[in-house]
Amino acid sequence: MNDVVELPAEANPLTGNILYHVLKSAASSDPQQIQTGTKQLQQWEKERGYYCLLQSAFIDKRLPVEIRYLAVIQLKNGIDKYWRKTATNAVSKEDKSVIRSRLLESGAYEQDHRLALQNALVMAKVVRFEYPHDW
Repeated sequence: MNDVVELPAEANPLTGNILYHVLKSAASSDPQQIQTGTKQLQQWEKERGYYCLLQSAFIDKRLPVEIRYLAVIQLKNGIDKYWRKTATNAVSKEDKSVIRSRLLESGAYEQDHRLALQNALVMAKVVRFEYPHDW
């Protein structure tokens, strides 16, 4: 009995561990896993804490590079969509504060130049939206 039941996206609570598994699925080479992972990530875009958890996944050097890369790309794309105060489902002030507090440190010691570049782009986007008023 290896029947797999796929639950709707709402059934998956947003936690660091589950986010890791969803990022792993979305970074897979299997089209079905990519589709399922991508749908779940899209569902979580509007949830509080999602972007902080993405940044945490990016910062965690124990994770595979492809997972960290996908996490920072999702973070960068989310900043474009949801960082503005006027955006529907905007990133909360608390989440913004946590993300800002870890931006410099997360890129300063990054060995992989691709990841460091993406973190620099995340930082540039945040600065563009926040300077000079909030940061």
